[in-house]
Amino acid sequence: MLVAVLVVCGGALFLRALVGPLPYGLPVNSPMNAESIFGLAFVLLLFTRRDALPDKRTFAIPPFASIAALVLLAVAAFWRALPSYFLLDDFVLLRYARHFDFDALRPLLTTAGSDGFFRPAGYLSLAADALWAGVSPLRWHAAVLAIHAANTVLVYFLAARLGASRWAALFGAALFAVHGSRPEAAIWVAARFDLLATFFILAGLLFFLWEKPVSIPAALVCGALAMLSKEVGYVFPLLVLLFARRRLRSAIPFFLVAGALFAYRWSLLSGIGGYRDAHTGQPTILIFGFVHVVKALLLRLWAVFFFPINWTVQPDVLLALAMAVYTACVVWIVLRRERIPNLGLALGFVAIASLPALHLLLLGPDLQKARLLYLPSTGFCLLLSFAIDGLWNRRLQWCAATGILGFQVIALQHNLTIWNHVASEAKRACVAGAASVTPATKKLLVWGVPDSLDGIYFLGTGYPECVELEGAGNLKSVELRSGQAVPPEPGTSVLVWHPQ
Repeated sequence: MLVAVLVVCGGALFLRALVGPLPYGLPVNSPMNAESIFGLAFVLLLFTRRDALPDKRTFAIPPFASIAALVLLAVAAFWRALPSYFLLDDFVLLRYARHFDFDALRPLLTTAGSDGFFRPAGYLSLAADALWAGVSPLRWHAAVLAIHAANTVLVYFLAARLGASRWAALFGAALFAVHGSRPEAAIWVAARFDLLATFFILAGLLFFLWEKPVSIPAALVCGALAMLSKEVGYVFPLLVLLFARRRLRSAIPFFLVAGALFAYRWSLLSGIGGYRDAHTGQPTILIFGFVHVVKALLLRLWAVFFFPINWTVQPDVLLALAMAVYTACVVWIVLRRERIPNLGLALGFVAIASLPALHLLLLGPDLQKARLLYLPSTGFCLLLSFAIDGLWNRRLQWCAATGILGFQVIALQHNLTIWNHVASEAKRACVAGAASVTPATKKLLVWGVPDSLDGIYFLGTGYPECVELEGAGNLKSVELRSGQAVPPEPGTSVLVWHPQ
């Protein structure tokens, strides 16, 4: 029955990608429900028991060759997006980084951020990049991509350390590198915090699993740096506990370090911090219920993991055909695989890594906020790595891996096309804003600039900084307004944005 559910949902999604919204008997406008049911059915099928198949054949790939292949894959997949323009918070962060004073590091460690967060390691890395990247979008995006490539290599070593064959570990890491949800995480400068936290978490877990005298101290340092990069780092002790197995006592120091850092953070922020609800004033992390948790963990996460497509732009025929092949490969895996010994470990990783952003994980068909799934997707890649390792025949492994990675690459390129278009629109809006400023301009009023476009963060909060970046240095004030433009006051320039 579950296999039939996979086939039906996969067929509906294929038709939705091929011909658009389906009004004929099976209305599929927003595909999130079909995607969610597909993902949940796959996970449930993995719990069905299968005895180990005889004559299992696999092959090994040298580690250095695997590392080189993964780095080249990451660069090739994102190459055309590297020159894309900055978006939204990028401009604010660039301005901060370019004016950072390395001779005054104390305020960075003793002052809470005005945004309700405390991320000194992340801000320090931005300031370091500003020394060589300047205002070049290509260099800034290359720095983010470099961290993503490093994380990809760490996923490879983690999968291998947890028992996957080198071939399966290479497949899982490649899936992590080119997963369709990556544009927001691997290109957007403001996602640096997510990538850094993930890097330190993965490195810390590898140190912990190393079981050498230096492993615990090194893992503690990595865990602390993860917590100082972004709040998701505070799940590190729970992940250590998940991986500890018979070494439960060894996880105690990690909880002590996390408790001390969290207490210090609480004292700086006068509370838990984070975003606040516009109506209640409460931290948004505290405003969600049981239904929200169930829907996010059991449905929405798996929808994005399995079908990371930005549906604001209709997919082309190539993506639809790749989806059909991909669906067949996923069904083939659950029918022909062996029992997965590390199933609970992979699913536990997904659940634990999702906890800090659980209140934000009801992602829509535009994939906005997909960067929040960057760390949890590690568990998904481990899951498929273990699953494909259970295919007893080398030819089956190659076919399934090719079908899955092919779909993810094509979905990624579909999403990157949208990203590049939005970035070019942002460039046009910023250049137009700077060009509208004259020596007599005291204020610039801008109507109609959205915070997001086609599911991608656009301008909004970063528009004053982007106008300054484009050369409007004599400008005193920039205001964004909505509604109908009104006649300007003396000394005020007016700009009305509209999509090209």
